[in-house]
Amino acid sequence: MGFTCKKEITKDDRSEIIQICLTKSVSERTLPKYFLFSDSVNYLISSENIENDTLLPILDFTFQKIAPDKLQARADSIGDFSYLTIFSNYPCFIEDSKSDDDTIRVTVTHRRVFTENRKDYGAYYGWYCIGCVSYNVYYKNNKWNAEIGSVIVSRYGYM
Repeated sequence: MGFTCKKEITKDDRSEIIQICLTKSVSERTLPKYFLFSDSVNYLISSENIENDTLLPILDFTFQKIAPDKLQARADSIGDFSYLTIFSNYPCFIEDSKSDDDTIRVTVTHRRVFTENRKDYGAYYGWYCIGCVSYNVYYKNNKWNAEIGSVIVSRYGYM
């Protein structure tokens, strides 16, 4: 497609990429089964893969990081809930790395955590992937851009 990815990714670049993908996921509602979020303005997001990144509010949306090892305890305390994760296995996405890739694939996943007491009834507990949207992120006209590359919705649906 002729897009050019920056050769070096800075911390600011990485934060901008994350913000773009989150903006598309929540404000444009590209995230699968968006309606399962009980609060459509405040989102929990796993700190896995983004421990050192700053998450700025997007329009009226805010993001609160939660450590992966705290997810189950929170569900057991307050009940089932949805949260987001961000992942990219492209070396270009790692801060201060170099890549010749034209685009970076970044995936935002919608997961749901179920209370542990569900296992007493033979039901699923732990986290469950509801679906994800992957973005092709590229640098053009002096800014980062993102387009939807794929959307996957779990075939098992919401339990």
